[in-house]
Amino acid sequence: MSHHHAEKPDRPKKDGAGGKGNWGKEGEEFGAPDVVDPHDPNYDSGDDKTPATPAMVVFKAGTANILDEYFASGDAGDVARALKELGHPELHHEFVKAVISRSLDLKDRERELASELLPHLYPNPISHNKVVEGFTILLERLDDLKLDIPKAPEFLSMFLARAVVDDLLPPSFLSPDSADVEIAKETLIKAKSLLSGKFAAKRIAHIWGASGDQSVKRIKERTISILDEYYIAHDIIETEKALRDLAAPSFHYYFVKKAILKALDSNDNGRDKLVKLLSNFTKSGLISEGQVATGFKACVDTMNDIELDTPNGKQLLGVFVEKSVAAGYLPATFTEVYKDGLAKAGNRPK
Repeated sequence: MSHHHAEKPDRPKKDGAGGKGNWGKEGEEFGAPDVVDPHDPNYDSGDDKTPATPAMVVFKAGTANILDEYFASGDAGDVARALKELGHPELHHEFVKAVISRSLDLKDRERELASELLPHLYPNPISHNKVVEGFTILLERLDDLKLDIPKAPEFLSMFLARAVVDDLLPPSFLSPDSADVEIAKETLIKAKSLLSGKFAAKRIAHIWGASGDQSVKRIKERTISILDEYYIAHDIIETEKALRDLAAPSFHYYFVKKAILKALDSNDNGRDKLVKLLSNFTKSGLISEGQVATGFKACVDTMNDIELDTPNGKQLLGVFVEKSVAAGYLPATFTEVYKDGLAKAGNRPK
């Protein structure tokens, strides 16, 4: 596909913002100057070009933190909660833009996580209009994005096709007539062509897995089988080797979560073996404290669902939390998180 129309090296950058190494930075909103901090001496709120509002600055910083954590943990439920706490739903297009633009420079795993995240957040907390607006901004900025990431147009066409398959965008969004810029037209045409032909939806559902990168589903299946093997053989060394070979540290929270759920369904002896396993893995540095806490929090947050299968799940989790704090791999402060979380979960309708 030719991109020769897209190269306009002499084109002035919008107000000098959005150049190479500069796109998507805090304060670069609709060509506003790069403003990061209202306390910065260069910040001039009297500027006739609209600087980023303080709300935008805070929102972008919050978004960056949420995405750092999500690309590490893969926990979409956490993102939904954090995004609601961040407030400013009128800025959600920024979040949509950031999820995708951040992943463009990373690997297929993160692009898959980005594609999986959006359906989790749609239509609540992120509305249809904000999804459309986020993708529209990305299309408008493709020239700039391409300077930094030559494959940006190709990746964006894949994101667009996936968003249509996931019902986030209507197929009509891919009409090339809606774009003003040549590179955006080409990207929409490419997205449309990805959706044509037999089994397109099936292909697109695995669009980021085609590179041989591990799909989230495969990592989760393998994680469960590693745990099952440990539960039968109790071989810590073998289990550690298998988990290291999986080479998916950002899914260790899932290993922890599944170990906890297994503990809830075990007798005391089985629970102690799982405490021993988690204790070993945190001491050896294989599993980080953050991933342990995320795994426990995921169980607290989904307690209503857990209790459908394990009616006394709350009590059993309490026992496991105590054992884990005593073993030293779960901070004592988690006991409060656990109580608060369950109090909130208890108020939700079953």
